[in-house]
Amino acid sequence: MRRLPVRRLDVGWALLCLAAAAGAAWTLVTLFGPPFADLVNSDAAVPPLLAAEMLRTQAWVPSSWYYVNDDIWLVGPQLDVLPFVLAWGPSSGALAAGNIFGLLLSGLFVFLLSQQLVGNRAAALS
Repeated sequence: MRRLPVRRLDVGWALLCLAAAAGAAWTLVTLFGPPFADLVNSDAAVPPLLAAEMLRTQAWVPSSWYYVNDDIWLVGPQLDVLPFVLAWGPSSGALAAGNIFGLLLSGLFVFLLSQQLVGNRAAALS
């Protein structure tokens, strides 16, 4: 079996990464673009509202928050949205930015875990 030169593999890998990044950017713009505010419903509004309440009361779990379905959100999406609510207030833009931040953070953790398990950066990306 004939092996490709390393330079060709590097160029192919770079092109594949570029195509994946372009696809991810298109998806983010499509999902979190201008129509995003129209897609927000009452369930999606919880993270920015809870983050705003956390900032207002300066408490990890605000005592005045009404918990639905016996949920107490300690570590959840409100932490992803928190810096954006601090900057922009509770808004659909803060929610979209927090969602994107949460997705990027999740992807980073999956990559780092895969790299630790596999021991190879290229294999962890696949």
